Amino acid sequence: MSRKVPITNEKWTNTLILQSEQELKFVRNKMEIKRIIVQYIKGFKNLKDCIVFKMKLYKMDWCFYFLSLSGWALFPPSFYYTHAKEEVNFIIKETIDELRQMIEQSE
Repeated sequence: MSRKVPITNEKWTNTLILQSEQELKFVRNKMEIKRIIVQYIKGFKNLKDCIVFKMKLYKMDWCFYFLSLSGWALFPPSFYYTHAKEEVNFIIKETIDELRQMIEQSE
């Protein structure tokens, strides 16, 4: 009669003494199912974090416009959180150049 040993890791599956080949397949399937479930749970956590972040950005922009701070700013605060520094600097330069061209054309 063979002895069953609890499985804690995949590397132990080759050294276990199991009663049948079906038990070995069951153990591998169980580990695969657990890995898939953990992967989906992590995905849902990332989705939740993404939604919460977008809600914070929306609230930040709403406060920005509600307090009438938009008069002197080129972009709302969420723009600076969602773009890299180099990207922000490039877009600001492009926007300023466009505004200067508009001023020059109007004069």
